[in-house]
Amino acid sequence: MTPRTWSILLALAGPGCNAGEPATSDPATTSAGSTGDAAVTGTDGETATLFGAPVSSYAREVDGVPVAVGVVVPLAAIEGAPVDGPFQDDLVLDMPASARDQTMLSQLRVNWLAHGHGPAPYGEAHFDLHFYRGTSAEIDAIDCQDASPFPPEILTDDHQPPGTCVARMGYHAWPTADALPGAVFTASLILGYYAQRMVFIEPMIARSTFLARQDFELAISRPMATGGAPTLYPTRMRGLYVALDDAYHLEFDTFVAIE
Repeated sequence: MTPRTWSILLALAGPGCNAGEPATSDPATTSAGSTGDAAVTGTDGETATLFGAPVSSYAREVDGVPVAVGVVVPLAAIEGAPVDGPFQDDLVLDMPASARDQTMLSQLRVNWLAHGHGPAPYGEAHFDLHFYRGTSAEIDAIDCQDASPFPPEILTDDHQPPGTCVARMGYHAWPTADALPGAVFTASLILGYYAQRMVFIEPMIARSTFLARQDFELAISRPMATGGAPTLYPTRMRGLYVALDDAYHLEFDTFVAIE
């Protein structure tokens, strides 16, 4: 990642843009905007290509603890999406080690849906951005054979019960509000499950939302537990448009510790 990009990211963490203000009074909350005198350091992750443009992952940390995790997505990648194509992983990108070791965010897999998909109202052309927890082998092993009920503590009140299992993804829980009459889809936050665990957090973002070149924000519902080991769980994702680079920073922050 270039020095200029890092200067932009660190500026986004500063108090002037209200980055990472806690959405909860939980003392375990970590946020990019509440670091006091501690220095915010940056870590580059990996870079991979999406429709001819480089997409990079990054993390910002305080004393080794992630306070923001994200990816930089050039608008060239969005504009370069084909008018048609197979359903596949169009991008696979690991997050930095600090995110993989301490947070829910281990790996990003992007799927481009030129014609959308069901259920309503997701028929508009959009990108599914699955941020998975776990290794590539663990993600690839999801085969939808485990249909046992999910413990209520890993579910959230504002999402429908998990359904529509997809191999190498898991069971999808759609926001309840998206099923209401007249719901309009611009960007939504889907939660994913498999084998008694939460396995992904998925911002699903319309291509038209990206092309508007405007900031947006998605709240991430917090369950009581996620299954598996204790983790840092993000409760917000922001799409921050940087005109200088004609790119979005899709950034998770306002982490809370969940056992």
